[in-house]
Amino acid sequence: MVPNVNGSVQDDDASALNAQAIELCQQRKYVEAEPLFKRSLAVMEKALGADHPDVGISLNNLATLYRVQGNYAEAEPLFKRSLAVMEKALGAEHPDVAIALFNLAMVYLKQGDCAAAGPLLNRALAIREKALGAEHLDVMIALFNLAGPYYPQGKYAELPHPRVAAPTPPEPPTPNSEEAKESSFSMSPGACGSRFR
Repeated sequence: MVPNVNGSVQDDDASALNAQAIELCQQRKYVEAEPLFKRSLAVMEKALGADHPDVGISLNNLATLYRVQGNYAEAEPLFKRSLAVMEKALGAEHPDVAIALFNLAMVYLKQGDCAAAGPLLNRALAIREKALGAEHLDVMIALFNLAGPYYPQGKYAELPHPRVAAPTPPEPPTPNSEEAKESSFSMSPGACGSRFR
């Protein structure tokens, strides 16, 4: 194996282990992937130090494995540590920090904790808007992710971003209009929100 730019063969070994683990995850072989992610993380930490962004990525990968398996208790501290590493190494406004924020928020959302997820998603959105512009597709996806947890619960007043608004119910047709004659269902304000449940 050829040494990388840092002169470390171990870093290349960690990357190979990580790639192999990702491939196993894509095949849904999570049990087989876990020890490879753990070994990759250990090698990265030893070769690069605990605060290197590649260590943050390795932490994220292992945490994602746990999240996919529904093991949120294992995933959360790893995502938190990944976020801390990325912020320290890259700065609080780096786009990769937005990814780390999003991933941690997903753990909270999977557990139904919108209060914990909302601020993280809002911060991730702000970073993406600053880096990519307000109309970029990735920003629109972040807005969707931000609103997602609030709509099914009908918590429109708690939406944490001004660009995410509550759905506006359509005006009910007047009793004598053609639209009213053709309509066979209620257009009460509550009926609009039902599609989000």
